[in-house]
Amino acid sequence: MAIPGTDRLRTDIESAHTTGIRHPTAGVIVTDTDGRILLLRRAPGEMLAGLWEIPGGSVEDGEDIEQAARRELAEEAGVTPTALTGYAGCFDYTSVHSHRARQYVFTAHVPAGLPARLSHEHDRYTWTPAGELPAAGADDRSLLAHVAALLASRP
Repeated sequence: MAIPGTDRLRTDIESAHTTGIRHPTAGVIVTDTDGRILLLRRAPGEMLAGLWEIPGGSVEDGEDIEQAARRELAEEAGVTPTALTGYAGCFDYTSVHSHRARQYVFTAHVPAGLPARLSHEHDRYTWTPAGELPAAGADDRSLLAHVAALLASRP
């Protein structure tokens, strides 16, 4: 069964190829049953140290973007959701190697109280209410605000 937003994902992938973006990355906005969002803080010594972000990273050779999202979530946070629940959108950026990149962002939902197991790239995690997000990158903040609005509109 396809996740919601698959048609939009396909369109976003096609437009990346058309505009010369060749470095795909995948991220996941994880929410829990209490409506909180999982954020990871970049560790000292890492690029963007101290910045809060969603789990994510590069798509490896032989992976599709959804597989990369699941793998990155497991590697960076030790979280393995039963499924990705949707495709939230994408944003473009310039990587540390000066490559034009696009991050495709998915959503996942897990039970409240689920602990994270961090990789060396992060030194802390938090489950944050959607209305109380800490300082995050501008692109992450925009997507997180979108998800927060969706959470607020749920009955």
